[in-house]
Amino acid sequence: MSQSNFGGFDRRTLMAFGLMILVWILFTQFFMPKPAPRGTAATGEPAPAEPAPSERVESPAPAGRTARPPSGAEGTVASAGAATPAEGAWWLENDLPAEEREIVVQGDRFRAVFSARGAQLRSWALEGFTDSHGEPVDLVSPQGPGALGLRVEGGGRAIWLEETLFRLEEDSSGNRGERRLRFVAEGLLVQEGGGAGAAIEEEAARVRVERIYTLDRARYDFGMEVIVQGIANPRQDQQLVLAWEDGIPSLETQRDLDRRAKAAVVQLAESFIKDGYGGSGFGCQCGGGRAEQGGERIYQGMLRWAGVRGKYFAGLLIPEEEREATVVAHSEPQVGEVGLRVVQPLAFDGRTVQRYTVYAGPIDYRVLRELDQRVGGGATRIVDFGGSLIAPISKATHWFMVTAAKVVPNYGLVIFLLAAAVRLIFHPLNVKALQSQRKLQALKPLLDEINRKYKASPEQRTKKTMELHKQHGVNPLGGCLPLLVQMPVIYALYNVLMNAIELRKAPFALWMRDLSAPDTVGHAFGIPINILPLLMAATMFWQQKLTPTDPRQAPMLVLMPLMMVFFFYGLPSGLVLYWTLTNLFAVVQQMRMKPLVLPVASTGPESQPETARFGRKRATQA
Repeated sequence: MSQSNFGGFDRRTLMAFGLMILVWILFTQFFMPKPAPRGTAATGEPAPAEPAPSERVESPAPAGRTARPPSGAEGTVASAGAATPAEGAWWLENDLPAEEREIVVQGDRFRAVFSARGAQLRSWALEGFTDSHGEPVDLVSPQGPGALGLRVEGGGRAIWLEETLFRLEEDSSGNRGERRLRFVAEGLLVQEGGGAGAAIEEEAARVRVERIYTLDRARYDFGMEVIVQGIANPRQDQQLVLAWEDGIPSLETQRDLDRRAKAAVVQLAESFIKDGYGGSGFGCQCGGGRAEQGGERIYQGMLRWAGVRGKYFAGLLIPEEEREATVVAHSEPQVGEVGLRVVQPLAFDGRTVQRYTVYAGPIDYRVLRELDQRVGGGATRIVDFGGSLIAPISKATHWFMVTAAKVVPNYGLVIFLLAAAVRLIFHPLNVKALQSQRKLQALKPLLDEINRKYKASPEQRTKKTMELHKQHGVNPLGGCLPLLVQMPVIYALYNVLMNAIELRKAPFALWMRDLSAPDTVGHAFGIPINILPLLMAATMFWQQKLTPTDPRQAPMLVLMPLMMVFFFYGLPSGLVLYWTLTNLFAVVQQMRMKPLVLPVASTGPESQPETARFGRKRATQA
């Protein structure tokens, strides 16, 4: 025949398959929406530059008046997804002497910046971690107003305590590396466009708000206490809102994977909720009384903790005790941010006290487990270990990696040891599967003869086939069942290698400098050139060539490696490295097994031709 083919595919099929891959690559590189880069507002215009801490000027506020910029004033950027004061909003007019200032707390694991405006967190930079620009990882978005914003809603008004200028009343250090900051604001409520004390109820006394932070220099978590007096009215349904509006900023080189990992995470009693990017879309595990309102998702129940996460870092709010609360999650597709608000009722006695532990650090199972032991709440649920069936295997895999890294200080070599260990554990099953495949391949001529002879009688054909399998001790599913047993392990390995923070910016060798990102060595026409997926496909093709295969399935020898390149091309190099090593170990195993596997013994009359044929083949090879 003049028509050329390769691996069982004709030229048109190969061209169509190659065209599909090319279209997919071009679409993902040039047409998929990208999140706005850091330093760009939701409108696409460059955001104003954030002044360095050393450049910020501390200016006193005029006596009796809060130095509050008007909403949307020049020099401020409205954070995506964050609520902003509307006309007629209220804020607290602080009568205490206060000044616009920022307080820096330097710890062993963090550098925190608190602002007197709103007494909220403006920056939380982690020591020892860098972002995609080589700068220290900051879990507070530089474009937004800050984290841990505070306001009161209900009773027909919104009181923006975020806009109040607080006085730093206490700044003390303890003997055990602790730092305590106490911010206080006291005065009357003021309405935008109205006078001081406008439309205040007769029962309302002077309002006093305290925000107290207790930081330990050696920990990623700190204590936060909020005290509000003089606002609540027994006749009104008023609530205290604690917000992390902008979520975790984009920090990773792979922006698409980073964006898909962003989520609001909530633990309501026994219900774990992961409200991922796009709300009810990718990555959403919804429960606990979910409702939607105005594009926001609302969850109600007994709150253990709530927070925001990215791919490797998270910010969590853990109340002192489990209590009834409402959590509101929102996402902004244009900038790829996911944020939340925790809403709890104000006490009717006029004085509300709420205490939290705030965690702002890496999604590290060991660190979060130690946090759970101290404050409870079960924050380790945020680690992506999979469901109840997969989680124990994932934890065992993670433990192996962390333990091995103490001896072998290179996570590329740790992945090598992991691949070897998994291959060794499943060696008996893999041998059994390969032997079953080879026996079935040896019986194929006899099975073809049975199919031809009993073509008109399906029942007789099935009966003879079963007799042949029984005669030679062959299980038709023997090659599949061992692989099915390994599927939970494969999924657990995928979870760990995709999400383990230990692999973040961990180098291996040669061009592989970050096992949490693709091993890109350059670009051609805007398309990244990744070497490991191609090596993985080559090793997979080699492995399949050594595996007995029905000639009718020969096209899969080409199709499967190409599909694996398609799926793995943009995944972290640590995961691709593991799969490549697994293929190489399989090749070695099959090459060593080949002389040990004997031909199927045949005694029945129908199998005599096969015995002679297989015997002559073995004799020729000998």
